[in-house]
Amino acid sequence: MILMKDFRFELDELSNDNYTMCYFTKDMISKKGYQSHIVCCRFNCHEHLESHWKEVVNLVAIKIQANVPSIIEAYNIYIIFFCKDIDEALQFKIEQDKYSSRKIVIKDLMPEVPEKLEKLLEERLFSISIPDDAGRSVDVDLYLREKGDDVYMLVSNINRRVQDIADTDIDRILAKLGIEG
Repeated sequence: MILMKDFRFELDELSNDNYTMCYFTKDMISKKGYQSHIVCCRFNCHEHLESHWKEVVNLVAIKIQANVPSIIEAYNIYIIFFCKDIDEALQFKIEQDKYSSRKIVIKDLMPEVPEKLEKLLEERLFSISIPDDAGRSVDVDLYLREKGDDVYMLVSNINRRVQDIADTDIDRILAKLGIEG
């Protein structure tokens, strides 16, 4: 993941001490070479999140989503809201909002160290876990590697072939619709 420097939206009537934002891009494995876009936003209190989350979503739609080079990137935008004190009703409302991007609310402080934040994002957005033989949750990549490089390589190759087929199908569908991918 790449942390984009100098990224900040000014939110109406909210001082810089009450929120923090950062923006990451992640190269996705695909012959198309697209990226996922992740905006993280920390609010100090429930009231600030409630008052400004839609503003953040609108700014992401205007400043990021409107400027991505492909449709697949426009559908791979995530906004992660961090707020320690948030009620479940507001969390549900934000996460169910379908406008512009996928939204996730994490009831915790946003890690201040970029590497810790990046690790959290990788785990929440891009890793798949399965139960191991003892019932513990294990990352699929780690599990397959432990079971043998041959199995890992086989599954990795299958995933790449599935992605290539999906890319080809997406290209055909977009071409039929007259949309450039």
